[in-house]
Amino acid sequence: MQLIDSRDNENSCAKAIAMMRHGFGGHPFGEDDNIKKERATGQVEGFYEKNKAPFLNLILSEKIKPDKMAYSSIVYYLFALLTIPFVSANAQLNNPRYIPYNWKTDTSKKTVLLSEFTVAVPKGAFAVLNHPKFIKSGEGLQVYFKHEPVISISIKGQAKAYPLSILTVHEIANDTLNGHPILVTYCPLCNASVVYDRRMHHKGKDHLLHFSVSGMLRNSDMVMFDTQTETWWQQLMGEALVGELSGAELTIIPSLLISMEEFIKRYPDGQILFAKNRNCRSRKKLWTEPLHWL
Repeated sequence: MQLIDSRDNENSCAKAIAMMRHGFGGHPFGEDDNIKKERATGQVEGFYEKNKAPFLNLILSEKIKPDKMAYSSIVYYLFALLTIPFVSANAQLNNPRYIPYNWKTDTSKKTVLLSEFTVAVPKGAFAVLNHPKFIKSGEGLQVYFKHEPVISISIKGQAKAYPLSILTVHEIANDTLNGHPILVTYCPLCNASVVYDRRMHHKGKDHLLHFSVSGMLRNSDMVMFDTQTETWWQQLMGEALVGELSGAELTIIPSLLISMEEFIKRYPDGQILFAKNRNCRSRKKLWTEPLHWL
């Protein structure tokens, strides 16, 4: 590809402009006298009186033939069509820190605008809990404060407690309770705890989903994603907003936010989520050192 200086050869630049405008073999709405003149002479009427910016130095020279110009334009056009869905999705997100876009989400399927999402941290920055370990209810006060808040869930006589001090770091727990796949979520920013059934039926198909933290926020609330389709879900409402499963909803499982002491009184045979380094209360350590689960 040859570059020229428009200030040295204005006629070449004009001819190149005419090629780009009419390289596909004619104007889609027909050719008037001005268009025929441009195609014949390569002159663009009034162009240089209106456009003398330095970017004209990058105009293609007259040595490129119209048919070659048309071929190049088709290639560039097809390339743009293929890349626009990925580039535009990242461009529409509110991403003030320019965090790299690393998603396979089908953003053409959505129920809300992409501009409503704010990228806060990179995808996968939070290590979610997958089938974590527990201690017996009677051991709870040996490890936790009695007034410490926990998410309490009970299904058919079996109960589990998820302390907020642990979920503040992980935000999501993929677990089971009495044979039911459950999703325990907590958004520290809006102080919202909701528990869902990880099973879901959508458009004639049954799904058993596994969730993680997207690193994005919408209306100051955590946005989750399922690892199967990378659909984006609103934590507070359990709604699929963007992706293959957009429009679907998770079923809420009743839960309580109570103190550790109250949970132990209600469920003496219950189980309590436990971390080995539970006594490391330094916020800096919690964020920089991984938790080691039993």
